Amino acid sequence: MADTEQETAARADGGAAEGKDFASATPPPERKVLRPAVRYAGWLLLLAAVAGLSSAVVYDRGLRRGEREGYAKGYDEALGSGKVAAQLNERAVQNLLAIMRLEDSDDESLLSIAANPSESLSWIREPAVRLEAQWQLSKALLKRGLQKQALPLLSKTFSAAPAERLWPRRAEYVAELLQERGELQLALGYERYAAVRYGRLGMKREQLLNGYRRLDMLASAGCPPETAEQGLDELQKEATELGEGGSALLADVQIFRGVQRRRAGDEATALQCFRAALDGREPDLRKLSPPAAISYGSALLELGRADEAKNLLEGGLRSLGADPSDLYYRLTALRALARLAVDAGAYPKAIALLQQAEGAAAGRLPAADSFWNSLCDQRGWAYFLNGSYAEARDDFMACLRSAQSEPETIQPLEGLGRCLMAAGHYSEAADNFRRSYELRDRHTLGAESEKSELQYMLASAEEAAGRTAEAAEAYSRCLSHMNRAGQPEAGQGDAAQTGSAQTDAGRREDVLRSLAYACMKLERWPQARESWKQLLELPNLKPESREEALGQLDICARHLGSEAAETQAPSETSGAGEASAADSPAAASPANSAAQPTSN
Repeated sequence: MADTEQETAARADGGAAEGKDFASATPPPERKVLRPAVRYAGWLLLLAAVAGLSSAVVYDRGLRRGEREGYAKGYDEALGSGKVAAQLNERAVQNLLAIMRLEDSDDESLLSIAANPSESLSWIREPAVRLEAQWQLSKALLKRGLQKQALPLLSKTFSAAPAERLWPRRAEYVAELLQERGELQLALGYERYAAVRYGRLGMKREQLLNGYRRLDMLASAGCPPETAEQGLDELQKEATELGEGGSALLADVQIFRGVQRRRAGDEATALQCFRAALDGREPDLRKLSPPAAISYGSALLELGRADEAKNLLEGGLRSLGADPSDLYYRLTALRALARLAVDAGAYPKAIALLQQAEGAAAGRLPAADSFWNSLCDQRGWAYFLNGSYAEARDDFMACLRSAQSEPETIQPLEGLGRCLMAAGHYSEAADNFRRSYELRDRHTLGAESEKSELQYMLASAEEAAGRTAEAAEAYSRCLSHMNRAGQPEAGQGDAAQTGSAQTDAGRREDVLRSLAYACMKLERWPQARESWKQLLELPNLKPESREEALGQLDICARHLGSEAAETQAPSETSGAGEASAADSPAAASPANSAAQPTSN
Protein backbone atom coordinates (compact mmCIF):
# COMPACT_ATOMS: atom_id res chain seq x y z
CA MET A 1 0.00 0.00 0.00
CA ALA A 2 2.94 2.37 0.86
CA ASP A 3 4.86 1.45 -2.32
CA THR A 4 1.84 2.18 -4.46
CA GLU A 5 1.33 5.59 -2.93
CA GLN A 6 5.01 6.46 -3.46
CA GLU A 7 4.93 5.40 -7.07
CA THR A 8 1.82 7.42 -7.68
CA ALA A 9 3.38 10.49 -6.10
CA ALA A 10 6.56 10.00 -8.12
CA ARG A 11 4.62 9.78 -11.38
CA ALA A 12 2.73 12.93 -10.51
CA ASP A 13 5.91 14.84 -9.68
CA GLY A 14 7.60 13.58 -12.81
CA GLY A 15 4.76 14.63 -15.01
CA ALA A 16 4.60 18.04 -13.62
CA ALA A 17 8.33 18.49 -14.00
CA GLU A 18 8.21 17.57 -17.66
CA GLY A 19 5.33 19.99 -18.29
CA LYS A 20 3.01 17.40 -19.82
CA ASP A 21 -0.71 18.32 -20.34
CA PHE A 22 -3.02 15.56 -19.06
CA ALA A 23 -5.73 16.70 -21.30
CA SER A 24 -3.72 16.27 -24.47
CA ALA A 25 -1.50 13.46 -23.44
CA THR A 26 -2.08 9.96 -24.72
CA PRO A 27 -3.64 7.92 -21.97
CA PRO A 28 -1.51 5.16 -20.61
CA PRO A 29 -2.61 1.61 -21.27
CA GLU A 30 -4.08 1.12 -17.79
CA ARG A 31 -6.60 4.06 -18.32
CA LYS A 32 -8.70 1.75 -20.52
CA VAL A 33 -9.25 -0.57 -17.59
CA LEU A 34 -10.61 2.23 -15.34
CA ARG A 35 -13.32 3.67 -17.79
CA PRO A 36 -16.26 1.46 -16.64
CA ALA A 37 -15.70 2.52 -13.09
CA VAL A 38 -15.94 6.13 -14.14
CA ARG A 39 -19.23 5.39 -15.90
CA TYR A 40 -20.60 3.80 -12.78
CA ALA A 41 -19.45 6.75 -10.79
CA GLY A 42 -21.50 9.05 -13.07
CA TRP A 43 -24.61 7.07 -12.41
CA LEU A 44 -23.96 7.29 -8.74
CA LEU A 45 -23.55 11.05 -8.97
CA LEU A 46 -26.93 11.32 -10.81
CA LEU A 47 -28.64 9.25 -8.19
CA ALA A 48 -27.09 11.38 -5.51
CA ALA A 49 -28.45 14.52 -7.18
CA VAL A 50 -31.97 13.06 -7.30
CA ALA A 51 -31.70 12.03 -3.69
CA GLY A 52 -30.59 15.49 -2.80
CA LEU A 53 -33.56 17.05 -4.57
CA SER A 54 -35.95 14.74 -2.75
CA SER A 55 -34.34 15.58 0.52
CA ALA A 56 -34.85 19.25 -0.23
CA VAL A 57 -38.56 18.70 -0.86
CA VAL A 58 -38.94 16.67 2.33
CA TYR A 59 -37.06 19.31 4.19
CA ASP A 60 -39.34 22.03 2.83
CA ARG A 61 -42.46 20.10 3.82
CA GLY A 62 -41.04 19.43 7.22
CA LEU A 63 -40.22 23.09 7.59
CA ARG A 64 -43.77 24.11 6.74
CA ARG A 65 -45.20 21.49 9.10
CA GLY A 66 -42.92 22.74 11.74
CA GLU A 67 -44.13 26.27 11.10
CA ARG A 68 -47.73 25.13 11.44
CA GLU A 69 -46.97 23.28 14.61
CA GLY A 70 -45.18 26.31 15.85
CA TYR A 71 -48.07 28.58 15.01
CA ALA A 72 -50.52 26.17 16.66
CA LYS A 73 -48.37 25.99 19.71
CA GLY A 74 -48.17 29.72 19.79
CA TYR A 75 -51.96 30.04 19.31
CA ASP A 76 -52.62 27.61 22.13
CA GLU A 77 -50.19 29.43 24.38
CA ALA A 78 -51.79 32.73 23.42
CA LEU A 79 -55.22 31.38 24.32
CA GLY A 80 -53.82 30.42 27.67
CA SER A 81 -52.68 33.92 28.35
CA GLY A 82 -55.04 36.11 30.29
CA LYS A 83 -55.07 39.01 27.82
CA VAL A 84 -56.05 37.00 24.74
CA ALA A 85 -58.58 34.89 26.67
CA ALA A 86 -60.23 38.01 28.02
CA GLN A 87 -60.50 39.51 24.55
CA LEU A 88 -62.04 36.33 23.16
CA ASN A 89 -64.48 36.04 26.04
CA GLU A 90 -65.51 39.63 25.61
CA ARG A 91 -66.18 39.05 21.92
CA ALA A 92 -68.24 35.93 22.68
CA VAL A 93 -70.27 37.78 25.29
CA GLN A 94 -70.91 40.61 22.84
CA ASN A 95 -72.13 38.15 20.25
CA LEU A 96 -74.37 36.46 22.78
CA LEU A 97 -75.80 39.74 23.99
CA ALA A 98 -76.44 40.84 20.43
CA ILE A 99 -78.46 37.66 19.78
CA MET A 100 -80.35 38.03 23.04
CA ARG A 101 -81.19 41.66 22.26
CA LEU A 102 -82.83 40.69 18.98
CA GLU A 103 -86.11 39.94 20.72
CA ASP A 104 -86.06 43.35 22.42
CA SER A 105 -85.37 45.28 19.24
CA ASP A 106 -88.06 47.39 17.61
CA ASP A 107 -89.91 46.10 14.55
CA GLU A 108 -87.97 48.33 12.18
CA SER A 109 -84.62 46.96 13.37
CA LEU A 110 -85.80 43.37 13.14
CA LEU A 111 -87.20 43.86 9.66
CA SER A 112 -83.97 45.53 8.57
CA ILE A 113 -81.95 42.51 9.70
CA ALA A 114 -84.44 40.06 8.22
CA ALA A 115 -84.35 41.81 4.83
CA ASN A 116 -80.83 40.49 4.24
CA PRO A 117 -79.85 38.11 7.03
CA SER A 118 -76.81 36.73 5.18
CA GLU A 119 -75.21 40.16 5.25
CA SER A 120 -76.65 41.35 8.55
CA LEU A 121 -75.39 38.28 10.40
CA SER A 122 -72.13 37.84 8.47
CA TRP A 123 -70.13 39.11 11.45
CA ILE A 124 -70.95 35.81 13.20
CA ARG A 125 -68.20 33.43 12.03
CA GLU A 126 -69.28 30.29 13.81
CA PRO A 127 -72.03 28.51 11.77
CA ALA A 128 -73.78 27.13 14.85
CA VAL A 129 -73.95 30.58 16.45
CA ARG A 130 -75.19 32.13 13.20
CA LEU A 131 -77.91 29.46 12.97
CA GLU A 132 -78.97 30.28 16.54
CA ALA A 133 -79.12 33.97 15.64
CA GLN A 134 -81.37 33.15 12.66
CA TRP A 135 -83.66 31.21 14.96
CA GLN A 136 -83.89 34.01 17.52
CA LEU A 137 -84.58 36.54 14.79
CA SER A 138 -87.29 34.48 13.07
CA LYS A 139 -88.92 33.62 16.41
CA ALA A 140 -89.04 37.30 17.40
CA LEU A 141 -90.69 38.18 14.08
CA LEU A 142 -93.23 35.39 14.40
CA LYS A 143 -94.17 36.31 17.98
CA ARG A 144 -94.93 39.83 16.79
CA GLY A 145 -97.24 38.59 14.07
CA LEU A 146 -94.78 39.32 11.27
CA GLN A 147 -95.02 35.82 9.85
CA LYS A 148 -94.67 37.01 6.25
CA GLN A 149 -91.14 38.17 7.01
CA ALA A 150 -90.42 35.31 9.42
CA LEU A 151 -91.41 32.37 7.23
CA PRO A 152 -88.54 32.52 4.65
CA LEU A 153 -85.96 32.74 7.44
CA LEU A 154 -87.69 29.96 9.40
CA SER A 155 -87.59 27.69 6.37
CA LYS A 156 -83.89 28.39 5.83
CA THR A 157 -83.12 27.85 9.51
CA PHE A 158 -84.94 24.55 9.91
CA SER A 159 -83.51 23.22 6.63
CA ALA A 160 -79.99 23.76 7.99
CA ALA A 161 -80.80 22.53 11.52
CA PRO A 162 -78.65 19.64 12.77
CA ALA A 163 -80.11 16.30 13.91
CA GLU A 164 -80.57 17.36 17.52
CA ARG A 165 -83.55 16.98 19.85
CA LEU A 166 -83.83 20.72 20.24
CA TRP A 167 -85.05 21.40 16.71
CA PRO A 168 -88.21 19.24 16.48
CA ARG A 169 -89.34 20.81 19.76
CA ARG A 170 -88.73 24.23 18.28
CA ALA A 171 -90.73 23.19 15.21
CA GLU A 172 -93.68 22.34 17.46
CA TYR A 173 -93.35 25.75 19.12
CA VAL A 174 -93.52 27.41 15.69
CA ALA A 175 -96.56 25.28 14.83
CA GLU A 176 -98.33 26.46 17.99
CA LEU A 177 -97.69 30.15 17.15
CA LEU A 178 -98.83 29.67 13.55
CA GLN A 179 -102.02 27.92 14.68
CA GLU A 180 -102.81 30.83 17.02
CA ARG A 181 -102.57 33.15 14.00
CA GLY A 182 -104.88 31.02 11.88
CA GLU A 183 -102.14 29.53 9.70
CA LEU A 184 -103.35 25.95 10.10
CA GLN A 185 -101.74 24.53 6.95
CA LEU A 186 -98.32 25.94 7.84
CA ALA A 187 -98.71 24.78 11.43
CA LEU A 188 -99.40 21.23 10.26
CA GLY A 189 -96.28 21.40 8.07
CA TYR A 190 -94.03 22.20 11.04
CA GLU A 191 -95.73 19.49 13.12
CA ARG A 192 -94.94 16.98 10.36
CA TYR A 193 -91.33 18.23 10.31
CA ALA A 194 -91.14 17.54 14.06
CA ALA A 195 -92.65 14.06 13.62
CA VAL A 196 -90.07 13.13 10.96
CA ARG A 197 -87.19 14.39 13.11
CA TYR A 198 -88.50 12.53 16.17
CA GLY A 199 -88.69 9.37 14.09
CA ARG A 200 -85.10 9.72 12.85
CA LEU A 201 -83.88 10.30 16.39
CA GLY A 202 -85.77 7.26 17.68
CA MET A 203 -87.89 9.39 20.02
CA LYS A 204 -91.01 7.21 19.87
CA ARG A 205 -92.79 8.80 22.82
CA GLU A 206 -92.36 12.31 21.44
CA GLN A 207 -93.45 11.10 18.01
CA LEU A 208 -96.62 9.67 19.57
CA LEU A 209 -97.39 12.91 21.41
CA ASN A 210 -96.84 14.80 18.18
CA GLY A 211 -99.46 12.58 16.57
CA TYR A 212 -102.04 13.67 19.14
CA ARG A 213 -101.14 17.31 18.58
CA ARG A 214 -101.75 16.92 14.85
CA LEU A 215 -105.00 15.04 15.46
CA ASP A 216 -106.17 17.95 17.60
CA MET A 217 -105.33 20.37 14.78
CA LEU A 218 -107.20 18.23 12.27
CA ALA A 219 -110.19 18.21 14.61
CA SER A 220 -110.46 22.01 14.52
CA ALA A 221 -113.44 23.32 12.63
CA GLY A 222 -111.25 25.50 10.43
CA CYS A 223 -109.49 22.51 8.87
CA PRO A 224 -110.61 21.90 5.25
CA PRO A 225 -112.03 18.39 4.64
CA GLU A 226 -109.35 17.48 2.10
CA THR A 227 -106.59 18.56 4.51
CA ALA A 228 -108.20 16.54 7.29
CA GLU A 229 -108.36 13.43 5.11
CA GLN A 230 -104.72 13.75 4.05
CA GLY A 231 -103.62 14.37 7.63
CA LEU A 232 -105.57 11.35 8.88
CA ASP A 233 -103.96 9.15 6.23
CA GLU A 234 -100.49 10.29 7.35
CA LEU A 235 -101.29 9.72 11.02
CA GLN A 236 -102.76 6.30 10.32
CA LYS A 237 -99.54 5.26 8.57
CA GLU A 238 -97.32 6.62 11.35
CA ALA A 239 -99.42 5.02 14.10
CA THR A 240 -99.23 1.68 12.29
CA GLU A 241 -95.43 1.94 12.05
CA LEU A 242 -95.21 2.60 15.80
CA GLY A 243 -96.61 -0.89 16.42
CA GLU A 244 -98.26 -1.66 19.73
CA GLY A 245 -97.23 1.72 21.11
CA GLY A 246 -99.33 3.46 18.49
CA SER A 247 -102.44 1.27 18.81
CA ALA A 248 -104.36 3.83 20.87
CA LEU A 249 -103.49 6.63 18.42
CA LEU A 250 -104.57 4.41 15.52
CA ALA A 251 -107.92 3.82 17.21
CA ASP A 252 -108.34 7.55 17.81
CA VAL A 253 -107.61 8.30 14.16
CA GLN A 254 -110.31 5.85 13.09
CA ILE A 255 -112.77 7.29 15.60
CA PHE A 256 -112.18 10.83 14.42
CA ARG A 257 -112.49 9.75 10.78
CA GLY A 258 -115.81 8.15 11.68
CA VAL A 259 -117.03 11.32 13.41
CA GLN A 260 -116.11 13.32 10.29
CA ARG A 261 -118.02 10.95 8.04
CA ARG A 262 -121.04 11.06 10.35
CA ARG A 263 -121.06 14.87 10.25
CA ALA A 264 -121.05 14.66 6.48
CA GLY A 265 -124.11 12.37 6.56
CA ASP A 266 -122.22 9.19 5.59
CA GLU A 267 -123.41 6.99 8.43
CA ALA A 268 -122.41 3.68 6.77
CA THR A 269 -118.75 4.70 6.40
CA ALA A 270 -118.76 6.19 9.90
CA LEU A 271 -119.81 2.86 11.39
CA GLN A 272 -117.07 1.08 9.44
CA CYS A 273 -114.50 3.46 10.93
CA PHE A 274 -115.76 2.90 14.48
CA ARG A 275 -115.62 -0.86 14.00
CA ALA A 276 -112.11 -0.53 12.53
CA ALA A 277 -111.07 1.30 15.71
CA LEU A 278 -111.94 -1.84 17.65
CA ASP A 279 -109.79 -3.88 15.24
CA GLY A 280 -112.05 -6.89 15.49
CA ARG A 281 -111.34 -7.30 19.20
CA GLU A 282 -113.79 -7.33 22.03
CA PRO A 283 -112.23 -4.92 24.52
CA ASP A 284 -111.39 -6.29 27.93
CA LEU A 285 -110.42 -3.68 30.51
CA ARG A 286 -108.14 -6.12 32.26
CA LYS A 287 -106.02 -6.54 29.12
CA LEU A 288 -106.02 -2.96 27.84
CA SER A 289 -103.85 -0.02 28.80
CA PRO A 290 -105.79 3.02 30.10
CA PRO A 291 -105.32 4.97 26.83
CA ALA A 292 -106.46 1.99 24.75
CA ALA A 293 -109.45 1.42 27.06
CA ILE A 294 -110.55 5.03 26.62
CA SER A 295 -110.06 4.90 22.84
CA TYR A 296 -112.05 1.69 22.51
CA GLY A 297 -114.69 3.06 24.86
CA SER A 298 -115.07 6.08 22.61
CA ALA A 299 -115.53 3.81 19.59
CA LEU A 300 -118.17 1.75 21.40
CA LEU A 301 -119.97 4.95 22.35
CA GLU A 302 -120.17 5.96 18.70
CA LEU A 303 -121.54 2.50 17.87
CA GLY A 304 -124.33 3.01 20.40
CA ARG A 305 -123.00 0.42 22.88
CA ALA A 306 -123.34 2.80 25.81
CA ASP A 307 -123.02 0.33 28.72
CA GLU A 308 -119.80 -1.21 27.41
CA ALA A 309 -118.44 2.21 26.58
CA LYS A 310 -119.15 3.51 30.06
CA ASN A 311 -117.30 0.62 31.73
CA LEU A 312 -114.21 1.12 29.57
CA LEU A 313 -114.22 4.90 29.94
CA GLU A 314 -114.61 4.84 33.71
CA GLY A 315 -112.03 2.07 34.16
CA GLY A 316 -109.52 3.77 31.87
CA LEU A 317 -110.03 7.11 33.65
CA ARG A 318 -109.39 5.56 37.08
CA SER A 319 -106.15 3.94 35.85
CA LEU A 320 -104.61 6.96 34.16
CA GLY A 321 -101.28 8.20 35.47
CA ALA A 322 -99.65 11.60 35.44
CA ASP A 323 -97.85 11.31 32.11
CA PRO A 324 -98.29 14.40 29.88
CA SER A 325 -99.87 12.24 27.21
CA ASP A 326 -102.54 11.20 29.71
CA LEU A 327 -104.14 14.65 29.54
CA TYR A 328 -105.53 13.92 26.09
CA TYR A 329 -107.15 10.70 27.28
CA ARG A 330 -108.35 12.24 30.54
CA LEU A 331 -110.18 14.98 28.67
CA THR A 332 -111.52 12.48 26.12
CA ALA A 333 -112.90 10.23 28.87
CA LEU A 334 -114.44 13.09 30.87
CA ARG A 335 -116.19 14.55 27.83
CA ALA A 336 -117.42 11.12 26.68
CA LEU A 337 -118.81 10.35 30.14
CA ALA A 338 -120.49 13.76 30.19
CA ARG A 339 -122.13 12.88 26.89
CA LEU A 340 -123.43 9.63 28.39
CA ALA A 341 -124.75 11.56 31.37
CA VAL A 342 -126.64 13.94 29.06
CA ASP A 343 -128.14 10.99 27.17
CA ALA A 344 -129.32 9.61 30.52
CA GLY A 345 -130.82 12.95 31.53
CA ALA A 346 -128.27 13.41 34.35
CA TYR A 347 -127.49 17.01 33.41
CA PRO A 348 -125.91 18.11 36.73
CA LYS A 349 -123.53 15.14 36.54
CA ALA A 350 -122.59 16.06 32.98
CA ILE A 351 -121.88 19.64 34.05
CA ALA A 352 -119.69 18.43 36.92
CA LEU A 353 -117.68 16.17 34.59
CA LEU A 354 -117.11 19.02 32.14
CA GLN A 355 -116.02 21.35 34.93
CA GLN A 356 -113.57 18.66 36.00
CA ALA A 357 -112.23 18.60 32.43
CA GLU A 358 -111.85 22.38 32.54
CA GLY A 359 -109.80 22.12 35.74
CA ALA A 360 -107.56 19.40 34.27
CA ALA A 361 -106.79 21.47 31.17
CA ALA A 362 -106.29 24.80 32.96
CA GLY A 363 -102.71 25.97 32.66
CA ARG A 364 -101.77 23.02 30.43
CA LEU A 365 -103.52 23.86 27.18
CA PRO A 366 -103.02 27.22 25.44
CA ALA A 367 -105.97 29.61 25.19
CA ALA A 368 -106.13 29.10 21.41
CA ASP A 369 -106.50 25.32 21.70
CA SER A 370 -109.70 24.02 20.08
CA PHE A 371 -110.48 22.15 23.31
CA TRP A 372 -111.79 25.31 24.97
CA ASN A 373 -114.22 26.06 22.19
CA SER A 374 -115.54 22.48 22.21
CA LEU A 375 -115.80 22.43 26.00
CA CYS A 376 -117.87 25.64 26.15
CA ASP A 377 -120.16 24.34 23.41
CA GLN A 378 -120.74 20.98 25.12
CA ARG A 379 -121.22 22.48 28.58
CA GLY A 380 -123.52 25.15 27.16
CA TRP A 381 -125.88 22.46 25.88
CA ALA A 382 -125.74 20.63 29.23
CA TYR A 383 -126.66 23.88 31.01
CA PHE A 384 -129.46 24.52 28.52
CA LEU A 385 -131.01 21.08 28.96
CA ASN A 386 -130.75 21.56 32.71
CA GLY A 387 -132.79 24.76 32.41
CA SER A 388 -129.83 26.93 33.43
CA TYR A 389 -130.29 29.37 30.56
CA ALA A 390 -128.09 32.18 31.93
CA GLU A 391 -125.11 29.84 32.36
CA ALA A 392 -125.77 28.27 28.97
CA ARG A 393 -125.87 31.69 27.34
CA ASP A 394 -122.52 32.62 28.94
CA ASP A 395 -120.88 29.45 27.61
CA PHE A 396 -122.28 29.93 24.11
CA MET A 397 -121.11 33.55 24.07
CA ALA A 398 -117.64 32.47 25.22
CA CYS A 399 -117.66 29.86 22.47
CA LEU A 400 -118.47 32.48 19.84
CA ARG A 401 -115.71 34.79 21.12
CA SER A 402 -113.05 32.05 20.97
CA ALA A 403 -114.11 30.68 17.57
CA GLN A 404 -111.35 30.88 14.96
CA SER A 405 -113.48 29.99 11.94
CA GLU A 406 -117.07 30.15 10.73
CA PRO A 407 -117.82 26.43 11.22
CA GLU A 408 -116.90 26.73 14.90
CA THR A 409 -119.78 29.20 15.38
CA ILE A 410 -122.56 26.99 13.98
CA GLN A 411 -123.38 25.07 17.16
CA PRO A 412 -123.07 27.98 19.64
CA LEU A 413 -125.23 30.20 17.39
CA GLU A 414 -127.98 27.59 17.54
CA GLY A 415 -127.54 27.20 21.29
CA LEU A 416 -127.67 30.94 21.85
CA GLY A 417 -130.80 31.11 19.71
CA ARG A 418 -132.49 28.47 21.89
CA CYS A 419 -131.56 30.40 25.06
CA LEU A 420 -133.03 33.59 23.59
CA MET A 421 -136.11 31.67 22.54
CA ALA A 422 -136.60 30.37 26.07
CA ALA A 423 -136.24 33.93 27.39
CA GLY A 424 -138.90 35.24 24.99
CA HIS A 425 -136.49 37.19 22.73
CA TYR A 426 -137.96 35.71 19.56
CA SER A 427 -136.61 38.16 16.99
CA GLU A 428 -133.02 37.82 18.26
CA ALA A 429 -133.44 34.06 18.45
CA ALA A 430 -134.55 33.96 14.81
CA ASP A 431 -131.46 35.93 13.76
CA ASN A 432 -129.18 33.39 15.45
CA PHE A 433 -131.04 30.40 13.96
CA ARG A 434 -130.86 31.94 10.50
CA ARG A 435 -127.14 32.62 10.76
CA SER A 436 -126.46 29.11 12.06
CA TYR A 437 -128.40 27.57 9.17
CA GLU A 438 -126.67 29.72 6.55
CA LEU A 439 -123.24 28.71 7.81
CA ARG A 440 -124.15 25.04 8.04
CA ASP A 441 -125.50 25.13 4.50
CA ARG A 442 -122.50 27.10 3.18
CA HIS A 443 -119.98 24.68 4.63
CA THR A 444 -122.13 21.62 3.86
CA LEU A 445 -121.91 20.46 7.46
CA GLY A 446 -124.45 18.24 9.17
CA ALA A 447 -127.09 15.79 8.06
CA GLU A 448 -130.43 16.75 6.55
CA SER A 449 -132.12 16.02 9.87
CA GLU A 450 -129.97 18.66 11.60
CA LYS A 451 -130.78 21.25 8.95
CA SER A 452 -134.44 20.37 9.24
CA GLU A 453 -134.31 20.94 13.01
CA LEU A 454 -132.70 24.36 12.53
CA GLN A 455 -135.38 25.41 10.06
CA TYR A 456 -138.08 24.24 12.45
CA MET A 457 -136.62 26.37 15.26
CA LEU A 458 -136.27 29.33 12.89
CA ALA A 459 -139.88 28.98 11.79
CA SER A 460 -141.07 28.78 15.40
CA ALA A 461 -139.14 31.93 16.35
CA GLU A 462 -140.37 33.84 13.30
CA GLU A 463 -143.95 32.86 14.05
CA ALA A 464 -143.61 33.85 17.70
CA ALA A 465 -142.15 37.20 16.56
CA GLY A 466 -145.23 37.80 14.39
CA ARG A 467 -143.45 37.30 11.04
CA THR A 468 -145.85 34.80 9.52
CA ALA A 469 -144.54 34.93 5.94
CA GLU A 470 -140.98 34.21 7.10
CA ALA A 471 -142.30 31.41 9.30
CA ALA A 472 -144.14 29.80 6.38
CA GLU A 473 -140.95 29.84 4.27
CA ALA A 474 -138.96 28.24 7.08
CA TYR A 475 -141.58 25.52 7.60
CA SER A 476 -141.45 24.74 3.87
CA ARG A 477 -137.65 24.42 3.95
CA CYS A 478 -137.98 22.24 7.04
CA LEU A 479 -140.23 19.82 5.11
CA SER A 480 -137.81 19.79 2.16
CA HIS A 481 -134.95 18.71 4.43
CA MET A 482 -137.16 16.09 6.07
CA ASN A 483 -138.03 14.67 2.65
CA ARG A 484 -134.35 14.55 1.63
CA ALA A 485 -133.46 12.84 4.88
CA GLY A 486 -135.44 9.82 3.64
CA GLN A 487 -135.50 6.55 5.53
CA PRO A 488 -134.13 6.00 9.06
CA GLU A 489 -130.35 5.93 9.24
CA ALA A 490 -128.56 2.70 8.42
CA GLY A 491 -127.16 0.58 11.17
CA GLN A 492 -130.13 1.00 13.53
CA GLY A 493 -131.99 -1.98 14.92
CA ASP A 494 -135.70 -2.60 14.41
CA ALA A 495 -136.64 -0.97 17.70
CA ALA A 496 -134.51 2.08 16.91
CA GLN A 497 -136.00 2.32 13.44
CA THR A 498 -139.52 2.18 14.85
CA GLY A 499 -138.73 4.89 17.39
CA SER A 500 -137.10 7.05 14.73
CA ALA A 501 -140.08 6.66 12.40
CA GLN A 502 -142.48 7.63 15.16
CA THR A 503 -140.43 10.69 16.05
CA ASP A 504 -140.21 11.70 12.39
CA ALA A 505 -143.96 11.25 11.91
CA GLY A 506 -144.67 13.34 14.99
CA ARG A 507 -142.40 16.19 13.87
CA ARG A 508 -143.76 16.04 10.30
CA GLU A 509 -147.34 16.33 11.63
CA ASP A 510 -146.35 19.33 13.71
CA VAL A 511 -144.61 21.04 10.77
CA LEU A 512 -147.46 20.37 8.33
CA ARG A 513 -150.03 21.69 10.80
CA SER A 514 -147.97 24.84 11.52
CA LEU A 515 -147.38 25.45 7.82
CA ALA A 516 -151.08 24.98 7.00
CA TYR A 517 -152.18 27.49 9.64
CA ALA A 518 -149.52 30.00 8.54
CA CYS A 519 -150.71 29.74 4.93
CA MET A 520 -154.33 30.18 6.00
CA LYS A 521 -153.35 33.30 7.93
CA LEU A 522 -151.60 34.59 4.78
CA GLU A 523 -154.66 33.51 2.73
CA ARG A 524 -152.57 31.13 0.66
CA TRP A 525 -155.44 28.70 0.37
CA PRO A 526 -154.04 26.24 -2.22
CA GLN A 527 -150.88 25.72 -0.20
CA ALA A 528 -152.86 25.44 3.02
CA ARG A 529 -155.12 22.82 1.48
CA GLU A 530 -152.14 20.81 0.22
CA SER A 531 -150.55 20.83 3.70
CA TRP A 532 -153.75 19.50 5.31
CA LYS A 533 -154.00 16.77 2.68
CA GLN A 534 -150.41 15.67 3.39
CA LEU A 535 -151.16 15.60 7.10
CA LEU A 536 -154.13 13.27 6.49
CA GLU A 537 -151.80 10.88 4.61
CA LEU A 538 -149.55 10.37 7.66
CA PRO A 539 -149.65 6.88 9.17
CA ASN A 540 -151.13 6.29 12.61
CA LEU A 541 -152.77 9.71 12.69
CA LYS A 542 -154.81 10.23 15.86
CA PRO A 543 -158.58 10.63 15.43
CA GLU A 544 -158.61 14.15 16.87
CA SER A 545 -155.87 15.21 14.43
CA ARG A 546 -157.81 13.72 11.55
CA GLU A 547 -160.97 15.60 12.58
CA GLU A 548 -158.96 18.83 12.85
CA ALA A 549 -157.48 18.40 9.37
CA LEU A 550 -160.88 17.61 7.79
CA GLY A 551 -162.44 20.66 9.40
CA GLN A 552 -159.67 22.98 8.17
CA LEU A 553 -159.84 21.45 4.70
CA ASP A 554 -163.51 22.43 4.60
CA ILE A 555 -162.58 26.01 5.44
CA CYS A 556 -159.94 26.02 2.67
CA ALA A 557 -162.47 24.60 0.23
CA ARG A 558 -164.99 27.33 1.02
CA HIS A 559 -162.38 30.04 0.50
CA LEU A 560 -161.17 28.44 -2.72
CA GLY A 561 -164.76 28.13 -3.88
CA SER A 562 -165.31 31.79 -3.08
CA GLU A 563 -162.25 32.74 -5.12
CA ALA A 564 -163.55 30.66 -8.04
CA ALA A 565 -166.94 32.31 -7.79
CA GLU A 566 -165.38 35.77 -7.76
CA THR A 567 -163.39 34.88 -10.87
CA GLN A 568 -166.51 33.72 -12.70
CA ALA A 569 -168.79 36.51 -11.45
CA PRO A 570 -166.91 39.35 -9.82
CA SER A 571 -170.08 41.38 -9.23
CA GLU A 572 -171.65 38.65 -7.12
CA THR A 573 -171.07 38.46 -3.39
CA SER A 574 -170.00 35.11 -1.99
CA GLY A 575 -171.44 33.74 1.22
CA ALA A 576 -168.08 32.32 2.20
CA GLY A 577 -167.13 35.57 3.78
CA GLU A 578 -169.85 35.08 6.37
CA ALA A 579 -167.87 32.34 8.12
CA SER A 580 -167.90 32.52 11.88
CA ALA A 581 -164.98 33.82 13.90
CA ALA A 582 -164.20 30.25 14.83
CA ASP A 583 -163.48 29.49 11.19
CA SER A 584 -160.90 32.28 10.77
CA PRO A 585 -157.22 31.31 10.38
CA ALA A 586 -156.22 33.33 13.41
CA ALA A 587 -158.67 31.53 15.62
CA ALA A 588 -157.75 28.16 14.14
CA SER A 589 -153.99 28.53 14.84
CA PRO A 590 -152.82 25.94 17.37
CA ALA A 591 -151.78 27.07 20.80
CA ASN A 592 -148.39 25.34 20.51
CA SER A 593 -147.39 26.84 17.16
CA ALA A 594 -144.37 28.48 18.78
CA ALA A 595 -142.21 25.46 19.43
CA GLN A 596 -140.45 25.11 22.73
CA PRO A 597 -136.67 24.60 22.74
CA THR A 598 -135.74 20.99 22.26
CA SER A 599 -132.58 18.96 22.60
CA ASN A 600 -130.02 19.25 19.85
